This record gives sequence, structure tokens and C-alpha cells, in this order.
Amino acid sequence: MRVLRLMFVVFTILPFIIGCELLKAASEKIPSMIKVQVVDDADIPYGYVTVSLIDSNGRVAVAGPANERGSLLLKDGIKAGTYTFVVKNATGTELEVIEPTSIKVRPGKTVEVVIKVKRVIAESQFD
Repeated sequence: MRVLRLMFVVFTILPFIIGCELLKAASEKIPSMIKVQVVDDADIPYGYVTVSLIDSNGRVAVAGPANERGSLLLKDGIKAGTYTFVVKNATGTELEVIEPTSIKVRPGKTVEVVIKVKRVIAESQFD
């Protein structure tokens, strides 16, 4: 009787468990995309910035330039995970990201995100 129970576990339950783990591992490798819109603290599109997607290890996963309307599509090398953003203006100055503080990306999904940053005002504008 014990042998029958053992055979039942080996041939029915174990393959199911292994199959689920293989499917999970395979699905995590499906690339994702992020549609980005950058706006300032007055909700005005902020163009000509560079947006970097930072992974949980602090490394840049992908980066790209936004167009004049602050839009861009990040799509190369984005795996499932939690990410933060670094946004720099045309002079290379890092802008303060107001929101979101982070985003969660699921495998094979397209995430749309609006990044709100604090606009830097050049000191020369005050002269």
C-alpha cells in the first residue's frame, strides 16, 4: 500500500509541482515594456530628458531619451521586478522624482507610467 501511495505522489503530484516551477521561471524571462510620460510639478510635459530605469540592485536596466513632449518607450532588457527612475535634463542635472517612487513590472506586460519631476529653474532666469 505504501508503494502505491509513493507511486501516486511521484507520477501525479510531483510533475505538477515541477511543471509549475518551470512555467514560472519561463514566464519571468518574457520581456516587458514601459511607456513613459514625464511631466513637471505643474503637470506640464517635460521634454528632452533622459530616463533611466534602475533595478533592485541599483544598476541601470535600460535608459532612453524622451521626445519634446516627454514621451518615450523603454523596451530593451526589462525583466519582471521592481524599479525606480532617474531623470536628467538636457544639461545632465538629475531632477528630483516626485512620483512614482517605484514601479512593479510583471512579465510580458506593458506598463504605462507618468513620472512627475521637480522642474529646475536656471539661476540666469532670476538675473
